[in-house]
Amino acid sequence: MASSPARGAARRGAARPLAAAAALVLAAGCGDDLPGPDLVARLDGHDVHHEDFEEYLEQHAASGSALPSASLSGLLDQLLDEEALRLWAIEQGVAEEDVGRRQALEALLARDPTVHPTAAEVEGYYRANSSQFESPEQVQLRQILFDDREAAAAARQSWTAGMPFTELVQRFRDRVGASQEAGALLGRDDLPPVFVDTIFDLEPGEVSEMVATDYGFHLFQVVERRPAARRPLAEAAPEIERQLRSGRAARRREELVRAARQRYNPRVFARNLPFDYTGLHASP
Repeated sequence: MASSPARGAARRGAARPLAAAAALVLAAGCGDDLPGPDLVARLDGHDVHHEDFEEYLEQHAASGSALPSASLSGLLDQLLDEEALRLWAIEQGVAEEDVGRRQALEALLARDPTVHPTAAEVEGYYRANSSQFESPEQVQLRQILFDDREAAAAARQSWTAGMPFTELVQRFRDRVGASQEAGALLGRDDLPPVFVDTIFDLEPGEVSEMVATDYGFHLFQVVERRPAARRPLAEAAPEIERQLRSGRAARRREELVRAARQRYNPRVFARNLPFDYTGLHASP
């Protein structure tokens, strides 16, 4: 297995919990026919050592020594799958000897035509799932909540007459419970049902009638109104392509993993491990 450039003198000199524990297990007497004490697994002649697994744990888990055996077993199997894919990429000539595991997978998928959707497939998905790309009617609002009916009525009269929103809020500040300048566009499902009909009956610039609730008196003004619309294919295509490619890449990775396992026959030397290995590749 290729050495990582990140392994420096400090790493080599540091005490590694799994490696140290494995050495104690072997010292207790496990037989002379075992592989070397630092050997965790082998893939068709390519060795994986405790140091490799420790490094992988540092990248994928906060504290490998504190994880239960089932989790450690899963992580070791995951490392072996990734290493098998790395060897496969090198053997297929799509990556150099020193390639990283993630880069190796990306290289395999990049060369695989089954992963990348065609323009016709993107368009077919768009037409078959058109509801995903429809946006409902939306409005952008200003709103003010008043503590009493009299203030709300007076404010509505001033607002309807053209008083700017900020000036209105300032003039009635002692009787305003809350106010909000125009924010995000909102659809019917984004609003409390009690307000929906009132708000969606308004034209841009129009101020609503006063809406009384248990916690005050509301006024609304629609700033902008957008009709329901469907995103055009040209706009939705990049999103569809990413979605299709992601799903295909995940499925193709599983196919590649199965093929790489058969090609490199991973074996885990469970008796060399300081935890109870329960994964896929136990070997004497």
